[in-house]
Amino acid sequence: MFMKALSFLRFDYSKLLVLVALVLMTMLVVVSREATSKVSWEQMRGIPFPFLVITEYRGPCQPLNTFCIDLFFQRIYPIELLKDILIWYVVSCAMVLGYEVLKKQRRR
Repeated sequence: MFMKALSFLRFDYSKLLVLVALVLMTMLVVVSREATSKVSWEQMRGIPFPFLVITEYRGPCQPLNTFCIDLFFQRIYPIELLKDILIWYVVSCAMVLGYEVLKKQRRR
């Protein structure tokens, strides 16, 4: 039983590829947003544990008098990032296992 669990969690490049895609997608999700001034906001990103703080500026740009949207990385919380990576690695292992099971069933 224990060896079966270890084989489920064994490192594989396909699991790593799915993990990277999942972590990058969670960076797109804005968990919370708080105004810091009239033209800037602070955003927390990452699921299930927010690990990235980004400041967003929306307002006029000086050189050309146009409208700008700028994003600045403020902080990364490494413990929360590690927790997210561990959770998403287990999810990627389950996704790869499900894909392999479906592929075996189609061959029959």
